[in-house]
Amino acid sequence: MFKYLFNPQNHPFNRASKLFGQLRYLEQSGQEYWRTIIEIIKLCWEAVRINQYDGDSHVMLANAYLLAAFRAFQELKSEGYVYYMSRCAAVIYEWKTNPRMYSKEIEQGEKIYREIINRLKEPLPDWMDRDLPKDIRKLHNDFYLKAKEEEIRQSLDGIEQRLLSHFDVKDQPDNMVNDKASVHARRSALYKKQGNLDEAIRELQLGLIENPENPLLHSQLGYFDEKIQQLQLGLLENPDNPVLHTLLGSLYGELKRWDEAAEEYRTVLQLDTEGHADVHIPLATAYFNQGHLDKAISEFEIGLSINPNESDARFESDARFLFARSYYKQGRLQEALREYKIIAQTDPKQAVAHMIHFFIGESYSELGQLDEAIREFQTSLSIEANEGETHFRLGKCYEQQGHKDMAIREFKIATELGYQGE
Repeated sequence: MFKYLFNPQNHPFNRASKLFGQLRYLEQSGQEYWRTIIEIIKLCWEAVRINQYDGDSHVMLANAYLLAAFRAFQELKSEGYVYYMSRCAAVIYEWKTNPRMYSKEIEQGEKIYREIINRLKEPLPDWMDRDLPKDIRKLHNDFYLKAKEEEIRQSLDGIEQRLLSHFDVKDQPDNMVNDKASVHARRSALYKKQGNLDEAIRELQLGLIENPENPLLHSQLGYFDEKIQQLQLGLLENPDNPVLHTLLGSLYGELKRWDEAAEEYRTVLQLDTEGHADVHIPLATAYFNQGHLDKAISEFEIGLSINPNESDARFESDARFLFARSYYKQGRLQEALREYKIIAQTDPKQAVAHMIHFFIGESYSELGQLDEAIREFQTSLSIEANEGETHFRLGKCYEQQGHKDMAIREFKIATELGYQGE
């Protein structure tokens, strides 16, 4: 449902975002740059297929098309430029003129839109029929529909091959030619540099599937084992050092090895409860992911009452959200509501405010308090109107109250947004 928090690694928009962040490291690599750009375009179209009013995905898609057009013009001259620039213009125009997806808050969208408008003011490029500019909207709509049909129903593999054929593979190092494993190794190195150990390890594992004998992958994967071993060796010499146990627990948490993370955090609290009060919340998080909800609740209560990170509102909101979810999973809806409301009151401008109101509405709905649930779902939609499940849940409340026409309207919107739930 909410692409930024739930199932974040698998949502195509978030996968595209991660690849987009890697482009600056690939500027000197012709083949890999093109492959990454094309993969971003594919993923963005997947995201649009999930939610046709997803403004973020449209803006990223336009940005990818624009970069591809510039690169095509630099390296291939006219070939490829026409294809990408026309689609860039169509996608960003669709975003700008569709009130269900347009948002002034997407600064990059405005920047790309201005870039395209300036280009349209110049002598018309070859891809625009000089007899059509009188109806710009129709022109853009035609290109948008054409791009959507082509990108979703057909892969970009053929285009990719034509573009890559312009590069001489002999210019690449021998160990990099057609070696997908090496691509995963480079991506892993970037993730490690960013501190994202979980993604770094995943890339190495994918690389080993491609090439189980690749020595570079094995050496990089050993980096994480080496860090763990270093901490373990330190603990052999000083087993009562709470800092080492905390660092080891944090590393296990990054790797989602929750059993081992919990064990390290418990050890810290046994050694020094007063000096390491901030360990209660990481321990609670480990318990939550293990499914030990009673223990998670107990540790969240202690950690949030101490609040060693009182200057970090984001840290507290994240912890309190898991605290609320622990209560919700146990069916303790009133307690869950209490925690959700604290988040809404103390951090009202958070990026995921619409989600908090959704969860408050969800709890009210399950308690049978339909008026309150409707109010919260409406508040959520006033912040983010394109969440299909929120429209669906609102429709269910209307249905239970006997407002059939209002329920049908919300169900219809949910379907249009791609929601395929109950």
